[in-house]
Amino acid sequence: MPKERATSLIQKVVIFFFITAAKAAAARGQQSDNTAEFMAMCQLMRGSVQGFDVPQLRLSEQALKAFKDISVAHALAYSNTTETEVKLKELLPEKTTWQTKITKTNRRAKAVAQINKSIEVAKAVKTAIDGKIEAAQSEIKKANAELLAALTGRASNTAAVTDDGNFMATSQDDEMFGTASTTNKNCGGTGAGGGSNGDNTGTSLINDLLCLCAIGPTATTKLCGHINNGLTAGNEGYANSSTSIKTAYRTFISLCPKLHAEPTPSTLAAALAAVKNNIGRQQRDGGTGDATGLYIMGYAHNSGTGCTGASSQACVNYKLQLSNAGKGIPWEAKILKAIKTAEKALPPAGVEAAEAQLLHINATTWQIYESALDADSSNTQYKPNKQIERLDPNKEAECKQYKPKKTCEEKSCKWEGDEATGKCQPKEGEEHTKTSAAQEMELQQRRQQRNAKGKNKKTAKVVANGREQRARIPLFSLIRNLL
Repeated sequence: MPKERATSLIQKVVIFFFITAAKAAAARGQQSDNTAEFMAMCQLMRGSVQGFDVPQLRLSEQALKAFKDISVAHALAYSNTTETEVKLKELLPEKTTWQTKITKTNRRAKAVAQINKSIEVAKAVKTAIDGKIEAAQSEIKKANAELLAALTGRASNTAAVTDDGNFMATSQDDEMFGTASTTNKNCGGTGAGGGSNGDNTGTSLINDLLCLCAIGPTATTKLCGHINNGLTAGNEGYANSSTSIKTAYRTFISLCPKLHAEPTPSTLAAALAAVKNNIGRQQRDGGTGDATGLYIMGYAHNSGTGCTGASSQACVNYKLQLSNAGKGIPWEAKILKAIKTAEKALPPAGVEAAEAQLLHINATTWQIYESALDADSSNTQYKPNKQIERLDPNKEAECKQYKPKKTCEEKSCKWEGDEATGKCQPKEGEEHTKTSAAQEMELQQRRQQRNAKGKNKKTAKVVANGREQRARIPLFSLIRNLL
């Protein structure tokens, strides 16, 4: 190749390189330069909208059954048979017969007193843990309200915050955008404050998203996601955010990937950190810069000029909020408060311990019940076991159809009221005695087992005066240890 031709080719390549570089430099601030910041912020916005999952906490089925069983034992210790039946129908509507009711014996008073104490302790345990669960749920709801406040700036969000933007106000929204809103005041400007440079910055996540992606020198500037920005500086639409601002919000939130898992305090803290890490990220890329670039999120060709929405100056300047004299970013403070609230609320302490207590109280209560039955059978010399039998559930409907009083009584029902206006009702409070060889054998076996265990008392070894002795520990002391 001739030397002259080679030199000409090299010159053309060099000229092409400089032209391309010049075009690239001119394109900064218009070629989706803020996309990374947008992606971080939109994920934080998604988490704020979705909120923490309100836990549908409750005691385990096993613990709830234990509490019901304690209540059944308590009902079997009632002095009034009718009251016992009413309570058992309430607790066990699916059954027609129940366990043997404790009868009136010398041992009954002690057993009833112990069972009464059992139900008191069980109710106290259940009430305490139910209160903790309700408190945890309430705290999570408070945390979620704080997250929405960070997103919209509103102390109370009565309208659903959705991607369609229908929650936007039809007038100036001071909570979302601050008062006397302008691009410089809302996006940061120079960050000097004074009522016109950054005073509204950070009022809400939505406000800062618009500064980052939607407000530019023209409506066709591509700031985030290679999509036209839609709003121009000086003509943002703050006076009625339900029009052009709503359209811009819908455009950019539609680009934001939705979350595929419920936010947790740790994942939301990570999302917040990702946003904060983007502040100052592009400082080195600006053409003219000063220390203000440390506080700018997005691309600013001249960090001294700050975030004005002009060409290559579409960004968010947090200098007023984050400098030494600053008070922090308002939406960040709300998110941190929400995270702290959720961390304290989840999970509520003591649920497992309460469940263990209920299971223990239940076992102890039924041991007391069995002990009382053994005493009853001993005092009555093997009197046949009795079970309270629930009346036929169809009996009430059957009796209601019988009139007059004479017919009612002939059908083994009872007449309530006078002859003219009374009603026919089934008889209540009856007891039905069921006996069987199996029941007799079961009763004898139970008594023998209890006697073998020392009449329901545990023993422990103690040492007194150098000699080992036996000390009886009443079974019910186990309950007292829970008080």
